[in-house]
Amino acid sequence: MVGTASAVALILLIAACGQVNLSGESNGSITIRQLHALQTEVAEQRQVQEAQATTIAEQASQATRLSEFVSYLATVVPRVNPTLVAPSLTPFVPVSGAVILEAGRCCVGGIVGQPLTLHAELLAHSQAGEVIEMRTYLGPATATIRDLANQPWEPFRPQVTFEIVPGINWVGTYVSAQFRDSQGAVSEITWDDISVEGMPPPPTSPP
Repeated sequence: MVGTASAVALILLIAACGQVNLSGESNGSITIRQLHALQTEVAEQRQVQEAQATTIAEQASQATRLSEFVSYLATVVPRVNPTLVAPSLTPFVPVSGAVILEAGRCCVGGIVGQPLTLHAELLAHSQAGEVIEMRTYLGPATATIRDLANQPWEPFRPQVTFEIVPGINWVGTYVSAQFRDSQGAVSEITWDDISVEGMPPPPTSPP
């Protein structure tokens, strides 16, 4: 539309050249002032066309660069093929339990070399049947499956005691347990630990 307007203005300017009134008076012909106005309008239209041509050229150049970049990504970036991984299901264990040493205390103490009794509370529950058996392990660390496999199954009791002999200074002691219900389901290994301090015997007074 801009090009058409410029062409129309140019035609009017050429047609007016033969009817210019140099006196500037209006007698039905175009005056010098109107001629100048037409020339100015044509010049402005030309500037608008040039600006539009520059903008179109810049947009075309930008589109070319964008197309080149997209082509680069399509050839360089490896195509990702998603791998579907089946979810891992946690095995259902109907039997659960817990071990609580010395009512939850952090530590106990005794005389070095003299037996000390540890009291343990055992909690067990099964969703398949009654908990009827247990096996326990006393040691310096949490029991492994092999450790408990060497322990005999015995009737379940909610309270048990263990006898230890304290050594000098602090020593960690662990009690681990497993429980089995009437359906043969076995719990995971549960445990509790306590710090045992061995103190030297008091000095004896001379006879």
